[in-house]
Amino acid sequence: MQTHVDPIVEDIQIATELEPSFSYTLLWIVLLTVLFVVLILFFFVFKRRKKKEVVIIRPTNPTTVKDRYLKELSDLEKLVDEEKITLRDSYQKLSSIIRRFVHEMTVLEVTTLTLEDVKKINLPVLANLMETYYKPEFAYKSIGDIKSDIVRAREVMISWK
Repeated sequence: MQTHVDPIVEDIQIATELEPSFSYTLLWIVLLTVLFVVLILFFFVFKRRKKKEVVIIRPTNPTTVKDRYLKELSDLEKLVDEEKITLRDSYQKLSSIIRRFVHEMTVLEVTTLTLEDVKKINLPVLANLMETYYKPEFAYKSIGDIKSDIVRAREVMISWK
């Protein structure tokens, strides 16, 4: 005589023979914790790397480059004195002049970099100038002393080695 086992009872018996779900959950918690720790360590290792030295390639005639950009600064200063340019526009023009100057003197593409990017490539002279004119250049209402900032930019250009 054959006995018939109800399929529901058979499924219950099979289910009770499987591993408890808690052991699977613990394994995942351990794996995710290890992964998290590895990611944190990876982040700190790469964050603490030393800044790379900037290789500066000098132009063939730096005096000509300096003279050209010093003239652009003088032209900007004249526009400011004659009040033919707004404060924001004058800071944007100053930013363009100094960035193009640094680009020609170093061959580094700094014309499109943010302040943080410039700090990362270790150009403190440019970063200091940029910090000065970032706020008036991008603020809702520009406030700044453009004349003294032009003088600072001129001093940087003249003393550039």
